[in-house]
Amino acid sequence: MFDEEKLLVWCMGDKGKFFAQKMLSYPIDNIKVIGFTDIKNTHEETFYGYPVYKLNEIAELLFDYIVIACDAEDARKEIKAWINQKLKGSFKIVDYIEMLNIIRTKRLIYKYKESEDAEIKETVNWLKSHTVSVRNQRENTKEIIYEVYSDGSKGDFPYVNFKGKRMYFPKNYNFRTENGKRYLVNIVENDQYDGSPHLYMHDIHRINRNDVIVDAGVAEGNFTLSYIDIVSKAYLVESNESWLEALQLTFAPYKDKVVFVPKMLSDEDTENSITLDTILQNNKVDFVKMDIEGAETSALLGGINVLRNNDVKLSVCSYHRKKDAEYIRFILESLGYKVSYAQGYMFFLYDNNIDETLDFRHGVIYGQRN
Repeated sequence: MFDEEKLLVWCMGDKGKFFAQKMLSYPIDNIKVIGFTDIKNTHEETFYGYPVYKLNEIAELLFDYIVIACDAEDARKEIKAWINQKLKGSFKIVDYIEMLNIIRTKRLIYKYKESEDAEIKETVNWLKSHTVSVRNQRENTKEIIYEVYSDGSKGDFPYVNFKGKRMYFPKNYNFRTENGKRYLVNIVENDQYDGSPHLYMHDIHRINRNDVIVDAGVAEGNFTLSYIDIVSKAYLVESNESWLEALQLTFAPYKDKVVFVPKMLSDEDTENSITLDTILQNNKVDFVKMDIEGAETSALLGGINVLRNNDVKLSVCSYHRKKDAEYIRFILESLGYKVSYAQGYMFFLYDNNIDETLDFRHGVIYGQRN
C-alpha cells in the first residue's frame, strides 16, 4: 500500500524511549526505524534493540526522515542546526509526535478501509491526503486572535475581552507573545462551530432565558459566560485550583447568580468530590454541560435523582475514553432521555491508550426528554 520509509531517530532520553516503545508495540510494515543517534557521544551499541550510530556515522546512512524525539525547544533548535550544517539529502526532519501521527494515519486507513459507516468512510478518504488530528476533516481552520490585557486593580491578573466581558486567566497561563504583547488564539473557535463533533449546542438544544444551569468542567468559563446574562442561576463545578481564582474574578459581576463548586463531579461525596444530587438537593435544573476528562459516566450516576426529577437538557462529552458513548447513552436512555450525537467523530490523540484502541469516538452526546 505504501513504499517503505526509513527513520533515523535523534535523542535517547525519555521521549526517545517513548517513541521506541511505540514503534515496538505498534509496528507497521512499511515504516522502519534504522537506528538511533544523539548529539552527545554515546558508547551504547543498541537502544531498545535498535542500532545506535555516532554522529560521524550517520552521513553514510540512507533514511527518509530524521525524527527528533525531545520536547525542549532549545535542544530541538540545536539539533536542527547541526543537521542543516552537516547533512545533505532529501530527508525530512519531523517531530516524534508528528511521526506518530503519520503512522496512526496509515494504520487508520488500513483498519477502516472496509467500514460501512458513512462518516468514517468520509474521514478515511480525507486521511489519504492528510495527517490525522483530533477532528480531522471537521477541524475549524479559523483563527481568532484575542489580545491579553493586565488588570492592575486585580493583582495584575491577565484577561481577554470575550463577548463584551472580561474573562480572566491564571497568572502563569502560557500565552503567545509577539512584539512585547500577549495574545490568545481561539477560545471557543476550536470546538464551538457548525459541524463540530465537540459542539455543545444545536438547534432547539439550547439554554433559554431564566434557566438554571450546571457547568461541570468550567476551565476558563467561556461556556457559562456566554449565557450568564440570561440564566437565573449557574453552578460552576471546577476542581482545578489554577482556574478557581481567575474564575472568581470573571464571575464577580454575577455573584448573585453563580455558585462555585470547587470539587470533582462524581458518583460519591468525598473530601475532593461531590455528586450532582448533593449539589442541587431538591432544586430544579434545566441544562447540564459536562466536559470532565472521562468522569462523565460517574458524574451521571451521581445525579440519578436530579435527572429523574427534572426535564434536563444535557450536553455530555463522550470522547475521553473508549466506550464512554455507549455507557452514557445507556444511562440516559434508562432514565427516559432521548439521545443524539454531535456530528462526526473525534480521534482523541491525547488518550494514552489511543494506539491500542485506534477508535473514532462521538464527541458530545445530547440528552433531553422532550
